[in-house]
Amino acid sequence: MAVQQCPCGSTNADCINIESNEDPDQACMSLVRSGASFQKFDCILNAREQLNLQSHFLDLSQTYATEAAGNTKMRSLSNGLLTTTTINGFEGTFLPQADAATCIEETDERKCWFSGDSRTSQNLPLVSVTTLFLREHNRIAGALQKLNPTWTDENLFQETKRILISEYQHIIYSEWLPIILGAKMMAAHDLNVKTTGFTRYDQNVNPSIAGEFATAAFRFGHSLVRSFYTKQDRDFNELANLTLTSIFLRPTEAFVNGGMDSICRGLLVDSVQEVCRLEASDAFQAL
Repeated sequence: MAVQQCPCGSTNADCINIESNEDPDQACMSLVRSGASFQKFDCILNAREQLNLQSHFLDLSQTYATEAAGNTKMRSLSNGLLTTTTINGFEGTFLPQADAATCIEETDERKCWFSGDSRTSQNLPLVSVTTLFLREHNRIAGALQKLNPTWTDENLFQETKRILISEYQHIIYSEWLPIILGAKMMAAHDLNVKTTGFTRYDQNVNPSIAGEFATAAFRFGHSLVRSFYTKQDRDFNELANLTLTSIFLRPTEAFVNGGMDSICRGLLVDSVQEVCRLEASDAFQAL
């Protein structure tokens, strides 16, 4: 599918360029409308909806990808394990390295990474959390292989994936959502983690999220992002204090000063930014 081009002065209905009256070097800011989709494929024109290329589910697609090709690319195809790399001088395994020119200031030895989500290398805290899930997958797969030595790679991979996704969902519903929504909202919508039994999948529930939420209200999450991040050694002594800009699409700090593990420790001790609920409120009012 060809990529829509929106040069200044275009009359294409999919182009909503922003004119620039003050920049002599740029007549406009090129802006293409979101790809269109419909809630019902019944040949009846409804309101235009944005096309969502990501998964609607909490299925760790950032680790496993949403499509079969990406899923296979992440797998080692042996003993249910995910593909890993090693970094000289550091313990543990790391995400596979991406092709060159993915990030800024790359060298042959210091490249960015790839995972199920193409945005993984955007910043090193994000890379470090994705690395934790990679290691946890392989830890679980190794344990299952010892308990079930006759299982195939496919058996081991799928069962490990199921367990790890459950871990991830439990973190979201038991630790993150209660802080964001509050106890009353969690109870009102039956979102609390069950103490007995389990939640069954209901195929009659539409899992998609509203475009207004995805593009506006959920932007409150950006208010949680810190401007500075510390790196901590094994005894939680500060090794470095980094700006988000200095580690944005730049892999260097993953290879020095304690590497990725020191970034993870920093995430444990650095205070999270205060949630800005007004940002979401203002966004809804603007709609």
